[in-house]
Amino acid sequence: KKIKSISETAQNNIRLGFIYTLTSQFIPDLIHGFRSNFSGEPLEFNLQEGTTRSECTGNLLDYLREEKLDVVFISLLPKKDAQFEFIPLCEQKLVVIMADDSAFASRKSVDLAELASYPFIHYAGKEGLKQEINRLFAKVNIVPHICCEVEDEQSMASLVAAHIGIAIVPDNTIFHNNKLKVLA
Repeated sequence: KKIKSISETAQNNIRLGFIYTLTSQFIPDLIHGFRSNFSGEPLEFNLQEGTTRSECTGNLLDYLREEKLDVVFISLLPKKDAQFEFIPLCEQKLVVIMADDSAFASRKSVDLAELASYPFIHYAGKEGLKQEINRLFAKVNIVPHICCEVEDEQSMASLVAAHIGIAIVPDNTIFHNNKLKVLA
């Protein structure tokens, strides 16, 4: 509804910001669906993808505050902000990815505590999914052995496939096309 409202006043240009984990499916599906149902003039979408290097959620909210973006899609508000309304639109299931020939390859799921001894590939930055994954480890009293930090899931998947470590990521079709095993 918000994008439809914006499109009516944005002179056919919608400035959309989002966290990079939504790039592979959610944002393309959103744009496609909107264009399929929009009967007005052709729309142009200006896309601003946030990365962990730029503290993406905070920066995207700043751009929204400064009216450089019309709408943003983020994982979590870093703190309560009366200026913004946070509306959950979707959930992304977190999964463990590991090399397809790992000890757990024959299983469909794994307990987080079982992963304590594995090198862990983590998100760079301080916000969003990194915080959520840290909370998950803290719940089971594990301090992961972080072997490297990267900004995006594609890099994580490549490092995992090369046996550098394991990672926890939002489930995504890109992981099912690599030399990976995806566990719930």
